[in-house]
Amino acid sequence: MPAERAGAAGAIAETGNEIGNVLGTALMGSLAALVFRLAGPGLAPTLGETLQLPGIAPTAAVDAKEAFVAGLHTAVAVLTLLHVGLGALALRWLPQPEKALVPQVPA
Repeated sequence: MPAERAGAAGAIAETGNEIGNVLGTALMGSLAALVFRLAGPGLAPTLGETLQLPGIAPTAAVDAKEAFVAGLHTAVAVLTLLHVGLGALALRWLPQPEKALVPQVPA
C-alpha cells in the first residue's frame, strides 16, 4: 500500500475487525440464548425475566440458571472448536522456511 493510501487501508482493516466482532458476538449470543430456551424451564425467554417472575419456584430458578450456564458453555465450546480449527489451517498455510543450504566443503 502506498504511503498516501495508508489511512484508507487502516480504515478498511478496522472496519473488518469491528464487523467480525459484532457478528461473533451476535451469533454466539444467539446460540447461548437458543440453548437457554431449549434447556430452560420455559417460563420466560431470558434468565433475567425468568428470575423476576413473581412466585417462581426455587427449582425453576435453579433450572433457569443451569440452562443459562449450559448456553454459555455451548457457545464457548463452539468458539474453542473454531479457534483450534482455524489455528490448524493457519499453521498449514503458513509458508515453510527454506532449509538452510550448508555449503559443502571439499575434503
